[in-house]
Amino acid sequence: MMTFCEQVTGLLRQTTVEPILFLYMFATFLEFPVSQDLIYTRVCLEKFANVTYICDNLSNKTLKEELESVQKEASSWIMYHNVAYTVPAVVSVTLFLGPWGDRLGRKYPMMLTIIGNMLLTVCNLVVSSHTNISIKYILIGKIINGMTGGFIGLMMSVYSYIGHVSSAKNRTSRVGVAEAMIFLSGTAGVLISGIIIDKTSFNFVFSFICVMQFLALLYAVFVLENLGPSEEQTNTSICSYTRLFCKDSWICVSKHRPCNMFVYLAMEIFVLVILMICTSGENDILLLYTKLPQFDWSQTRYGFFKAGENFGRGLAVLTLLPLLRYKFNARDTVLILMGLVSKGTGLILLGLASQSWQLYLVPVISVLQGFPSAGLRSSLSGLMDTNEQGRLFGLVASAESIASLIATLLFNSLYSATLKLYHGSSFLLASGFVGIAFIIIMSLHCCLDPTSQRQRDHYAPFQEEDEQSCGEQIQNT
Repeated sequence: MMTFCEQVTGLLRQTTVEPILFLYMFATFLEFPVSQDLIYTRVCLEKFANVTYICDNLSNKTLKEELESVQKEASSWIMYHNVAYTVPAVVSVTLFLGPWGDRLGRKYPMMLTIIGNMLLTVCNLVVSSHTNISIKYILIGKIINGMTGGFIGLMMSVYSYIGHVSSAKNRTSRVGVAEAMIFLSGTAGVLISGIIIDKTSFNFVFSFICVMQFLALLYAVFVLENLGPSEEQTNTSICSYTRLFCKDSWICVSKHRPCNMFVYLAMEIFVLVILMICTSGENDILLLYTKLPQFDWSQTRYGFFKAGENFGRGLAVLTLLPLLRYKFNARDTVLILMGLVSKGTGLILLGLASQSWQLYLVPVISVLQGFPSAGLRSSLSGLMDTNEQGRLFGLVASAESIASLIATLLFNSLYSATLKLYHGSSFLLASGFVGIAFIIIMSLHCCLDPTSQRQRDHYAPFQEEDEQSCGEQIQNT
């Protein structure tokens, strides 16, 4: 039986991209609510000509019209903020970062996304330091971040790296650990963001974020091993390499795959897109939502709420997911369905809440919402060759980028339009989307018996000569 030290040593030996993911996501979760609060504050100050009395007392019932005006304009600016990032991110991840990872090495796209995020933070720092600068200049940092891939580009790079180094046996647990890094870093990030923005200043927060991103860059440059391409890929000329960007991605999509694997890929990617729409939409409007008079949350209170939510999700992915998967041999589809029910129920409660105590129940109810992403990404990785991981997760990342853009346009517009009608309608719409995802996964669960499901979970891509036997296997099932 392995000793504790041996277990720790084995875990450390398997550590690759997890520290980068933690530091990057810690900085991102720290930056996201702070940049939203910066937008909210600057919109109010510009709208009311720096009349700080109005901006400091927006929750007062006598300023209801002023509050609605600031809420609507801030929501619009958050939408512009996300569009400025998402459009270039879709292009860069699809055409460049994914193929680069497959042909030049896994860590280079990762380094580029970190540098882009640092430039975004510097732009935020400049805008927050000079109150005479218009809020529109904050979009410059988002465009740069999008051109270098941003959050979606980093996710593509990380999951491609994990798919490259992991085996079919430990892939689900490795992806689960990566998902846990996201949630745990989110716990620390949003928890600290609320405290330090209330106690310090925007300048201090953005400077601190730059330090975290620089540490992630140092780790990527000096510690992380670069998983290089094959010799044939290395010898590809720059001109030929450029022409192959679109071709590689198209081949990855259109390649004939036996046993209905293309159908599985399409359905699972579609569910990931739905989840991204719901998650992005929720994140875009939740801070504004908690500033409504019936809640009137401070930044610190909001930070505690998001920290508790992220900690619960991370702990569930680290403990319950491996327990259910390996101890009780639960099928991946069952785990995904459990997570969808948890997330959908939490969104319904969020939309129906009228008091703060009801919001506090949401992190408890939605504690399993990390299951679907971990299960789906692990399954997708197992359906592809190792030399296709970059293109696969590049396409997934691009699909999620488009989903994020759709969520930004849809939920911010809907939130502004329905603020007077019903404040929680956007969250109820998101719960309906989760219901659609549930139906899709349930259909997969019913179409595949447990034996074929386990085979798909540990799928090693078929060679051409295996296709006939695969067809016979499906007929037998």
